[in-house]
Amino acid sequence: MNREQRRAWDARPENVQRRREYQKRRRGTAAGRAYERAYANTPQRKAYERAYAASVEGRAKQLVHRAARRHREMYGGTAQDFAPTWQEVAAHIRRGCAVTGLPFDLSPKPPGEGRRQKWSSPSLDRIKSDSSYTAGNWRVVLFAVNCALGTWGDDVLSLISRAIANRK
Repeated sequence: MNREQRRAWDARPENVQRRREYQKRRRGTAAGRAYERAYANTPQRKAYERAYAASVEGRAKQLVHRAARRHREMYGGTAQDFAPTWQEVAAHIRRGCAVTGLPFDLSPKPPGEGRRQKWSSPSLDRIKSDSSYTAGNWRVVLFAVNCALGTWGDDVLSLISRAIANRK
């Protein structure tokens, strides 16, 4: 099999899926875990991941991946139940926060900040928190807004915002 034939074979959808399944199985083996440990700790890998997370597409894929995992854990749902795609989330990130209209900050955290998120980073929010991420029940908001909404809801956040605006 020459190089062109190999590329054509690799590009076929059934082979892409087969390769993904193989990679998932390999991660569960001792050899796969050793490879991941060796590869994950390289400076090149960490630099790539920081740059990827700082891009709109990379951040959108991370948000959707985390939300889909939470969706499966909480609701036992499948991929068919989960509405947002990374392309839709990326479009929302480009528009800014759905509640405040402020732009998102996708720049990487300074070294030594740990896993703490920036207040202005994007976060996927469920409009009705008792429902899952279905069509029409999600939006992209600032991380700080999502923390406040998760605790108190839209009404309390609006009340506080109006009080701050009236005081100035």
